Amino acid sequence: MVGAGAATPAIAALLHLAGNPGGWVRPVLVGGVVGMAFLLVVVPRQAVARNAHTIGGPIAYRIDAAGVHTVHGFESNTLPWSAIRTVRRARGQILIPHQGLSDSKLRMSSIPTADLAATEQDRLLAVLRSRGAALTNTPTV
Repeated sequence: MVGAGAATPAIAALLHLAGNPGGWVRPVLVGGVVGMAFLLVVVPRQAVARNAHTIGGPIAYRIDAAGVHTVHGFESNTLPWSAIRTVRRARGQILIPHQGLSDSKLRMSSIPTADLAATEQDRLLAVLRSRGAALTNTPTV
């Protein structure tokens, strides 16, 4: 898209310098502007409409020895235990501040806990706070 957007004015400028043979300068510029507007406005809307069934869909969480995995309609991510700094409980969720996976920026992830029982929330919090070590220390009943 960027190449086409940059090429259109360059071609129009070359045509203008050549004396506008055949009167092509204006149609090339108009076509380039309309084409770029189409690519920047219509195509993203079509892509979202085509994938609307996955937008806002459920997010699945899996916690294992490697870290915290999230999966949703467009992507899946793994947050390794080494990246997690702290774990905090907030209203209806557990917040996980962590280092970015591709940079050193501090990022925030969250796991909703509204549908979990109090014991399940405590167990999840214990596993996250222990950075996965509590996965092997299951309480005996």
